[in-house]
Amino acid sequence: MKKIKISLLGSGTIGREFISRIINKSFVKVLAIADTTGFISCHNGFSQSELSKIVEYKSSGNRFVDSGWVFNDGAEEILRVTSDVFIDVTAAQTANLIQRALENMHVITSNKVPIADSSYDEYMKLHDTAKENGTSLNIGTTAGAGMQFPNMLKLWPDGVESIVGCLSGTMNYLSQKLNEFTPLSEALKSAMNPPRNYAEPDPRIDLSGKDFARKVVILSRICGHPIELSDVQIRSVYPEELDGIPLEGFIEGLSGLDREYRKQVEDAHIKGCALWYLGNIDLVNQKFAIGFKEIAETDPLASARESENSIKIQPKKWRRPATFIGPGAGPPETVSGILSELEMVMRG
Repeated sequence: MKKIKISLLGSGTIGREFISRIINKSFVKVLAIADTTGFISCHNGFSQSELSKIVEYKSSGNRFVDSGWVFNDGAEEILRVTSDVFIDVTAAQTANLIQRALENMHVITSNKVPIADSSYDEYMKLHDTAKENGTSLNIGTTAGAGMQFPNMLKLWPDGVESIVGCLSGTMNYLSQKLNEFTPLSEALKSAMNPPRNYAEPDPRIDLSGKDFARKVVILSRICGHPIELSDVQIRSVYPEELDGIPLEGFIEGLSGLDREYRKQVEDAHIKGCALWYLGNIDLVNQKFAIGFKEIAETDPLASARESENSIKIQPKKWRRPATFIGPGAGPPETVSGILSELEMVMRG
């Protein structure tokens, strides 16, 4: 089997999980790795023992610039290495790097920012560059992680009319706990702390809905709609005055919303409904929104548990929607999706 040469951008939890998973795969050669602390490369590809040392080195919080492997302390230098595939597992705005990489390499990315925060024209420019150069842009893991919701949408050649679902593991967990009458502030603490660790270090990233909105943009763009991030109506879980204050103050302030959310859940249950934080993509009427919504308690979306992602797709010409529920976050799941896309690239 032909060996595929890889350049990896990012050495956080997903990056290290990826390296660990491909250490024993003989058909993969990692030529270069870069992050905000520097860039390392090996012309013939890092050996299994070297990759193991890199994982251990970065798990300890060390910088590439101090490693002795350094070629250059600028992450952009990774593009000087001739690889077959450029993999981006960061959470930074890397649209420019991806654009340049597509001139010579296939790109696989789990990074939502360059796909959703860039304008629609810039997003389409990435696809145009890939087409012009015979490369490919693979973004399946940007929504749904290993479930690869963007790739799933390609199953319906006639297109889809609407998509509804919870595309955030943290918000699915909070929705579940709220409907079990757990106070919002207590549910958030449970989501933040071991053994779950679902929420971001600053949970406002999750509760503001902005990261969720990125996934709405990505799925809408996959469906061919020229949507911008600003087109998504976001109903944040908390009021604006809780932004910009220390985290402890935010969590304390969130407890002031416990009674309000309990009342909403009680009102919903009286009507046989559950209160769930959902994204709604109405491709017919061009409406895109995120927020808490009442759904029937028997709705499959209300059966999602813990950090699962759920999605209900209404394909054109179908009488009923298709619903998918499963793990939508986490390094193992995301890396499984990346490896799946890597195999797709290898098969051409």
